[in-house]
Parts: sequence; structure tokens; C-alpha cells
Amino acid sequence: TRMVAGFGPAAVAALGVGTRVEMFFLSPLMALGSVLVPFTGQNLGADRPDRVRAGLIFGFRFALILGAGAFVLLLLTGKMIGRAFNPNPEVIKIIRQYLTIVSAGYGLQGILLISANSFSAMGKPYRSAALNLLRMFGLYIPLALLGSRLFGLPGIFAGASISAVLAGSAGGMWVMRTVPNMKGV
Repeated sequence: TRMVAGFGPAAVAALGVGTRVEMFFLSPLMALGSVLVPFTGQNLGADRPDRVRAGLIFGFRFALILGAGAFVLLLLTGKMIGRAFNPNPEVIKIIRQYLTIVSAGYGLQGILLISANSFSAMGKPYRSAALNLLRMFGLYIPLALLGSRLFGLPGIFAGASISAVLAGSAGGMWVMRTVPNMKGV
């Protein structure tokens, strides 16, 4: 928010709208991540890592499909959404930019959420924390700063999207390597 504030009140207003719309699309992914916690714990306790892997694969696919659908929907309706919240043309333009750029990373942000929650369920909370710290401090803030200097406000939004893609990819691979392998899975 501090970085965005340097681009004026229209940018801050647009960010507020964008993050609220974003929560609408990320809520199902957060819910899925929460549901996978007891599912993972129960199946690991029953010595069924095959079911955990299948659940993670289902969750990852769901996140990618939801993310792709959200991206297409927001690409097509971003301007209308902006108009519904604020009549200012500058705010509408920035809302559309935010929704288009940031939503490109929703699918992998969902994978990050699922991975972090699954690590917690596996009794590996430090890995969960490491993923979240990697995304925020190792990727998002540096990429947003760099993006801001190179591309202005859209660069900040791109930093959010790229950090979700990179951290989500890393989290998905790491959690799948952590779940014990079984034959046929």
C-alpha cells in the first residue's frame, strides 16, 4: 500500500477495490487449503500418503482451473467492475490493470495456499512459514520495488503476480516431494 500510495489517491482507491475483488476469487482456494489440513492429517495418520498425493493433485488442478477462469473473467469484466465501484476514469483504469495483472497469478497463489496448509498438517510448520516468507520478503517486495522503478504502478502489480507464480511453483513441488511416495501413485 505504501508503494502504491506514491502514485496518488486514485491508485490507493483502485488497490482497495482490487484487493476486495481478489478475496472473492481467493476465498474458495483458502477454503480448500483449510479442508486439506484434516484430510492430510487423517490420511497420513492412516498411512495413506497415496490419498494425500491424490488430494493435493486435485487441489492443484482446482486452483489452476479457478485461477484461469478468474483471469479470463477479470480480463473481460475488469472495466465494468471498476465502474461499479468508482466513476473516476483513472481509478477504473487502475482497477482494470490490477485485476488483469494480479489475477494471472491466482492459480499458483492457490497452490501456494494449499502447499503451506498441507505442510502445517504434516507437522512441518517451518516449511509453511518459509513458503510465506519467501513469497512476501524474498519475492513480492523486491519484485514490486523493481517493477515500480521499471514500469511504475503496473510493475508493482506484476511483482504480486510473479511472486505468486514463483512461490506457488516452488511450494507445489516441495510439498509433493515431501509426501511419501507409494507404488502406483
